[in-house]
Amino acid sequence: MSPRDALGRRPRVADALGCSRLARVRAPLVKLLKDPLLHFLVIGAALFAASAWRGQSIRGGRERITLPAEQVAQARDAATALKGRALTRDELAELLEPAVREEVLYREALALKLDENDDEVRRRLVEKMQYLTQDVADPAPASEADLEAFYAAQPDRFAVPPLAAFEQVFFDPDKHGAALDADASAGLARLNAGAAPGDVGDRTPLRASYTNAPRDQVAVLFGDALAGAVFGAAPGAWIGPFRSDF
Repeated sequence: MSPRDALGRRPRVADALGCSRLARVRAPLVKLLKDPLLHFLVIGAALFAASAWRGQSIRGGRERITLPAEQVAQARDAATALKGRALTRDELAELLEPAVREEVLYREALALKLDENDDEVRRRLVEKMQYLTQDVADPAPASEADLEAFYAAQPDRFAVPPLAAFEQVFFDPDKHGAALDADASAGLARLNAGAAPGDVGDRTPLRASYTNAPRDQVAVLFGDALAGAVFGAAPGAWIGPFRSDF
């Protein structure tokens, strides 16, 4: 029989090996219970359960992000033109990564309702609506009398300026010197006799011929005196010689 004490209870006996085993079992358990990661998981599970109990949807954060095929093709074609070769799969993914990141940030901003109570967002939306709604309705057709009154009130808006088409033959003062006027008059006679303009005179620093040139353009290029002579001359004949203001 096992020895008993005076009260009839069996004495407790713990050997050194049993204490050592107990210590080895308790130490990892105590360390695990103090781990912050375990606390985080427990709290997250509790929040998940509470949200599910209240009927709230749980966002897993794994919504699919799909870029439009047109956007992908445009980015790929532009990069291919710059590199001079087709992109690899990894290069294309790296090229599109900023667009994906932007979409993620946009969705998270909407989830956090950052677009609400924002004056800048409000202003941009108002501008877009103004753009979409402007000039939507066709104006009522004007009557013949309204058109005539509008024309009579603003004739300058409908005036067509006089235009001239002409050729010029240039005589360089540096080449002809004191004989400039005589050489120009002789050249005019040759032109009226049928000589080709390219065979008379010197190389001009401006264009040799002008078509539908307004008076103010001729005045800027050659001076007011020559512009007046051009627009006052009868068509078809050579006139001059004229000395340009320049």
